[in-house]
Amino acid sequence: MGAHATRTDNHIEDSSYTSADRGIDFARNIIIRNTCLGNTINWVIAAISGSSAPSSLGSGDPNGNFSY
Repeated sequence: MGAHATRTDNHIEDSSYTSADRGIDFARNIIIRNTCLGNTINWVIAAISGSSAPSSLGSGDPNGNFSY
């Protein structure tokens, strides 16, 4: 099961989401150091949808979110 926030101002950190319809689905929330693997859509973050996210794999950002 993925994570879906219906409200704003949540904080999701150090979580893993695997094999769900959507890995992480948020708008106006804090999300850091999470991983998504094998979800239909890994990330839905404001205007970002698909398998990439800000600071995704390949980034030097230690607090990035990762897809693989």
